Amino acid sequence: MKRFSYDRLEANAEREISAASVPPRKLVLYHSLITAGAVLLAALVQLLLQNQIDNTGGLSGMDSRAVLSTVETLLSGAVRLGLPFWQFGLTFAIWSVHRQRQTEYRDLTLGFRNFGPVLRFLLLNGLLILGVMMLLVYPLCGILMVTPLGSPLTGAVEAQIAAGVTDMNTMLEDPTLYASMVSLVSIAILLSLIVLIPLSYRLRMGRLALAEDPKAGAMNALRKSVNITRKNSMALFRLDLHFWWYFLAMGLTGLLTYGDSICAALNIALPISATAQFFLFYALGLAAQTALLWAFGAKVELTYASAYDALTEERRQAPEPQSPYARNSKNFPS
Repeated sequence: MKRFSYDRLEANAEREISAASVPPRKLVLYHSLITAGAVLLAALVQLLLQNQIDNTGGLSGMDSRAVLSTVETLLSGAVRLGLPFWQFGLTFAIWSVHRQRQTEYRDLTLGFRNFGPVLRFLLLNGLLILGVMMLLVYPLCGILMVTPLGSPLTGAVEAQIAAGVTDMNTMLEDPTLYASMVSLVSIAILLSLIVLIPLSYRLRMGRLALAEDPKAGAMNALRKSVNITRKNSMALFRLDLHFWWYFLAMGLTGLLTYGDSICAALNIALPISATAQFFLFYALGLAAQTALLWAFGAKVELTYASAYDALTEERRQAPEPQSPYARNSKNFPS
C-alpha cells in the first residue's frame, strides 16, 4: 500500500504554482467566476421566465406558456450538461500546469474541445456507479422487507390490499405507505455505500488519467485508475483526510446556498421576500465557494496530481504477478 508524504506532495504543488506560465490560482479564479456567473444567471433567467409563465393565463396564452416552458427547460438543461465539461476543463488546465507545459486561459475550454472522450468518460463512470447501486439496492430492499425494518411497509401494503386497493400508483398515494417505502429505500442506499464508496476511490484517478492522455480514451482512463488504485484506496482516503478542512469548508459553502431553506426550517424571519432570500444566500454561497477555490483550489488539485504520479510510478515498478500455471524450464524439460 502506498503511503504518501504529504509534505513532499504539497511542496511539489507549491513548486509547480511558482513555475507556472499562468498563475494557477488565477486559472481557478476565472474558472470559478465563470461557473458562479453562469449558474446565477441561469437561475435569474429561470425566475424571470417562470414569472412570465405565471402571468400568461387563459387559452390565448397557451402557446406563449409552451414556448417559455421550452426555453426554461432548454436553458436549465444546457447549464447542467455544460458544467461537467467545464469542470473537466479545469482538470485539463491543472494537468498542464502539473506537467509544466505552456498553459493558457483558453485551456479551460479543453473539456469541450475533448468532447468525445469526456462524454464517454462521464457516461461510463456514471453508468458504472448507477449500475452497481441498482444491483445492490434492489436485493437489499428485498432483504430488508423480511426484517423488522420492513414491517411498517409490509403493514401499509397489507392494509391497502385489505381495503381493496391493488394498483401500485394508488397505493403510493397513501402517505404512510409512501413514507415507509422511502425510508426502506434510503436505508438500502446507505448500506450500498459500503460498496460504492470503495468503488468511487478505485475510479477516483480516472479524470487525471484522461487529462494525461485523452486520445487513449475513456475506458483506458478508467482502467488505469482501477489499476493504480489497487490496494491504495486507503492511501487516497488518508489524503482526503489530510485536506479535511478544505472539504468541510466546501460543504459549508454549499449549505450557505440553502440558507433561505435553513432559515425557514428554523423559523427565522428575514425582512426580505422569499425570492430575495433565495438569491441572497445563493450568491453568498457561490461567492464563498469562489473565494475558497481561489485561495486553496490550485494547491489541492496539484497535490492530487502529484499523488497520481506517485501511484503510477509505484504500479510501474511493481513486479508482475507470476501465474502458478506458467511453464518453467526446470520443471518441464523439453
